[in-house]
Amino acid sequence: MQTLEINKEIIMEKDTLILGLSTRETICAVLGVGVIAGGYLFFQNSGLGLQGGSWLAIVAGIPFFAVGFYKKNGMPLEKYIAAIIRSKFIVPQKRPVSYPNTHYDLLKKESAEGGNEDGETDVSEKR
Repeated sequence: MQTLEINKEIIMEKDTLILGLSTRETICAVLGVGVIAGGYLFFQNSGLGLQGGSWLAIVAGIPFFAVGFYKKNGMPLEKYIAAIIRSKFIVPQKRPVSYPNTHYDLLKKESAEGGNEDGETDVSEKR
């Protein structure tokens, strides 16, 4: 008997291009490998030697892989960074909220019209 696995969430479904990678992941992986290979060839002849050139090439290629594969809360890296920048720098941290205090206004109005000597109104007298 054959079984077919179905994703419960349609959002989790992704189209694959090569080796189970999405188009975005494939393009970023190819770019990352290209940067690493080019960086290795460039840096090994720059006097850093094989090991130094290898490390610099890997460090130069990591951002391409990060852009392609990193997802946080369902957002790709550039949308996640934009959300962080928007929440930390663009949108104000303190959101002032003021509500009209109608109870205080009524008490103030009653005390101005007449009340006790202290300026307070006695609620028990009005009942």
